[in-house]
Amino acid sequence: MIKCRTRDGLVLDLEASFQYRVDPDKIFNIYTSYGTQEKQILTRVALDVISDTATLFNSSKFFDARSSIQKKMIEDLQTKVRQATWHEVVFFQLLSINLPDAFEQEI
Repeated sequence: MIKCRTRDGLVLDLEASFQYRVDPDKIFNIYTSYGTQEKQILTRVALDVISDTATLFNSSKFFDARSSIQKKMIEDLQTKVRQATWHEVVFFQLLSINLPDAFEQEI
């Protein structure tokens, strides 16, 4: 679960899945930059990107525009993960969005 905030400040938990591919030409860069911490760094970058992208949307959008949020998240992941870690994100899925109970009851 990824704890993040919406543009209007609502705290929510996201569950996501993604797959990535290593560019064979960048293995040397990855190893000399991250060593054995590659997976931890990649995970941290992905979590930060997902959290940052979540702040672009109001809480109501998480209820009624999930597919557009997922689309923006994969676009941001593909761009920023490639720039920061030399990995290519090939699949992303927003599995669940857990909004606070009070918010869901209001909707």
